[in-house]
Amino acid sequence: MHEDGRICAEPGIERPGRVQGKRRRGYGRAGGRTDRRQRTGQRQPAMIYSGARGLSRPNTKEGTGNVADLTPPDDLHHGTEILFREWQGSVADLVNAVEKGLAEEVAPHGLALQEFNLLRACYELARECTATELARLLPVDPARISRIVNTLVDNGLLRRRRTREDRRVVMLRLSEEGRELTSRILRDIRRYDAKLTEGVGADEMQVFLSVTAKIIANHAAMQQPESPGTA
Repeated sequence: MHEDGRICAEPGIERPGRVQGKRRRGYGRAGGRTDRRQRTGQRQPAMIYSGARGLSRPNTKEGTGNVADLTPPDDLHHGTEILFREWQGSVADLVNAVEKGLAEEVAPHGLALQEFNLLRACYELARECTATELARLLPVDPARISRIVNTLVDNGLLRRRRTREDRRVVMLRLSEEGRELTSRILRDIRRYDAKLTEGVGADEMQVFLSVTAKIIANHAAMQQPESPGTA
């Protein structure tokens, strides 16, 4: 022990947490962690490009080909979770790009996006319809549909009439002004869509539509109640 009270290590006695003459296991010469494959001799799997965000995911051996079959090696940790997170982010970005474009085309005409969607549904049906029918076509609850209908009727874009057979039934159709405005907005949207899909070939679009249809079908199946006895 020194005169100032500091303890002097005796020869041959190691201080805790420090190994004399040796580096801590798992650390390289520069003090950083060594690659796990260098220590264990494991071979790093091949990497393939996975999408717009530039992330890579492990290549897999031949199997069913389903995304759910991707099983990342231990040294890549949550590779599958990263892939699905990237997919969800891409879907969100696509929805945002489409909806933002629609809103920008609709807003100059004093319409909200839901109001235009109702006008568009009436335009594409090309016949009279009820508010109940529109509620099934649009992702909007019936109460909200009624408010949108009232607004569009007040603005002269929609017409409604009660049937002679049942005065409780209200039929809806576009006014001449509403039809002309909807047609003009749709032309602007088609130009926006053309710019949005520039560089995407017909074959690529068919693949996209096919994949999208499968995902939508899976979602629809998930909404069905499970039959008794199923796990």
